[in-house]
Amino acid sequence: MRLQRKTLFWSSFVSIIALTISYVTYIAEYEYISNICVGLFSSGILICITSAVAYYHERNATILLLYRGCYKFMESLTNNLRLDNMIDIYELREDLDMIIHVYNEDVYYYICELKQINRHSSIRKITDDIWENIRHVYLFAADDRKTVMKCLLGDLDVTEIKNYPWKHVGDEAAAYLEKLQKALDKLAYQMNYFNRRKEKSSQEVPTDAD
Repeated sequence: MRLQRKTLFWSSFVSIIALTISYVTYIAEYEYISNICVGLFSSGILICITSAVAYYHERNATILLLYRGCYKFMESLTNNLRLDNMIDIYELREDLDMIIHVYNEDVYYYICELKQINRHSSIRKITDDIWENIRHVYLFAADDRKTVMKCLLGDLDVTEIKNYPWKHVGDEAAAYLEKLQKALDKLAYQMNYFNRRKEKSSQEVPTDAD
């Protein structure tokens, strides 16, 4: 998405400059240069439209991949959940490599991609909520927060973190998984065009016939 944003910015910039030069040269009766600038302006507008369409297409595809990746990550954890919602971290030792791989490949990468969109948009706010909750889901696995964060950032090898003391966690882990599920439901709702149109219609203030 970074490439589409840069292309959109620079093509818009070139289009504005070309339009300005075209107008100035038209006033000065330099028709040849004015026609060239008009051509540049038209090409720039076409590139702007193409980049905008490509950006939103890639953004929606990234959101879908993040959605699927979060569910894949949750499945790798819920396989270790017991009937009483207790998670034995010792049992996660064998699955730790797979969980970290799923996190890095299917969650963290797409989170970083979506961090580039407008911070005031609803999608960005939901993405931040997902990011906050999924980090907490990770953090319940070890006693030391800094240790886990080092592992997530790649500063600590997986074999090293396995030597750290693990703990037996209950409702805390299940609570964060539930919060993550709710955040994913919000993301799915926002990505549904019918839901967004329905929400917008419900917010419109009805006017009297009089």
